[in-house]
Amino acid sequence: HREALVVRDELPFAAAKQAVVDEFERRYLRALFDRNDGNISAAAREADLDRKHLRALLVRHGILATP
Repeated sequence: HREALVVRDELPFAAAKQAVVDEFERRYLRALFDRNDGNISAAAREADLDRKHLRALLVRHGILATP
């Protein structure tokens, strides 16, 4: 069972929205990366994302270390 995304209603709208989007991205990307055994090309195909963009997202969210 996955934990529900938390909406931080004490924050201004834009910051609260960004926090939800960031958490969604982290969870989605971690599951995608794990499901594809760390293969960025396969994960990019599955997610219908450009490989370079996916790699940048993985780095941004700390799932993949920078070179």
